[in-house]
Amino acid sequence: MKKTTATTHTKRFISILSDYGFKVTFGNESDTRFLRKAIQLLIKSTVPIKEVTFEKNDVAALTKSSRSGIFDLTCRDEKGKVYIVEMQLNDFKHFIHRGKFYAFHRLNKMIQKGKYRFNDLKPIYIISFLAGNTFKTKEFHQIGTLRNQHDELIDNQITHIFVELDKWHKTENELKTDLDKLLYIMKFTETATINEEIPKSLGTAEWIEAMIKELDKRNMTQDQLIALEMSLAREGSMLAVEEAKIEEARKEERKKAKKRLEFERKKVEKKVQKLAEEKKLAEEKLAEEKTLTAQKLATEKRLAAQKLATEKKLTAQKLAEEKKLAAQKLAESAKQLFLLKTLSDQQIATILDLPIKKVQQLKKKFKHPNN
Repeated sequence: MKKTTATTHTKRFISILSDYGFKVTFGNESDTRFLRKAIQLLIKSTVPIKEVTFEKNDVAALTKSSRSGIFDLTCRDEKGKVYIVEMQLNDFKHFIHRGKFYAFHRLNKMIQKGKYRFNDLKPIYIISFLAGNTFKTKEFHQIGTLRNQHDELIDNQITHIFVELDKWHKTENELKTDLDKLLYIMKFTETATINEEIPKSLGTAEWIEAMIKELDKRNMTQDQLIALEMSLAREGSMLAVEEAKIEEARKEERKKAKKRLEFERKKVEKKVQKLAEEKKLAEEKLAEEKTLTAQKLATEKRLAAQKLATEKKLTAQKLAEEKKLAAQKLAESAKQLFLLKTLSDQQIATILDLPIKKVQQLKKKFKHPNN
């Protein structure tokens, strides 16, 4: 979500997403109802915060507040809990590191005051409103503490709360919780025109009324409106400069990315060329192996055929010899039976297991061996 710079003549409200809007709502030291309620909703606490005390942001000089679209404040509640609320309107890839820097700086101050003892440290909450999609998760409201791989809490002395406004898209009819109302009114004040009224579904809660009163330009004098217009123009100019810097950085990053891509492309081309050469060599080797294999198979097939033919010939000869010997043996057996002269041809056929005609042929041959 990009911060708009429409003139005060077309908008009814001062956007909470502006430097001025942030200061008169979240940073309103004379009326902290909105801030206390917002913090309670964002940290998901069931216990209302009774009071908050603003503290000097002693790291503001390092963040150049408002000049880069970063608005922040630091406060402490009646129990000593520290809250750092920041709003990030522009792309800032190191925002999470800045949040950790804030937290560790506060933690370091606590430890020094306690003479380097750790038994009475107060919780620190870093609440970050981000205009845009920063994380890859679907959640628009995330609360992070130190947990193990089973999502079991290890330590919550420092808690990070992130709200990505571009991921929240509920309509007026879908508002159910106070957190919904908070985010809706933040977006509403950014876009509402001079004739738009506050949605009735937001109710008449004091924390909302207090915030709306501060942001409604109809409650401002002409001099205040002129001052606001100048403030917005100044802020817009500063943001334009920062956006130009960001765009320049993006161009430089794209240039570097293009060089890296070209380098990777050449590496890939070399790899593809090498793979093509390896493929060619492999194909040639495979073709050679196929030829050798075919020749080997042909030789083996020819030798096998020759061996089979030889074996068939030998087998035929053996069978012929066995058949001849069997015939001779049969004839000799028949001859012995004929010499007995006590057996009929049928009896001899039964004994030799031969047809009667075959026995008669052998008998005839035995009588006339020359035939």
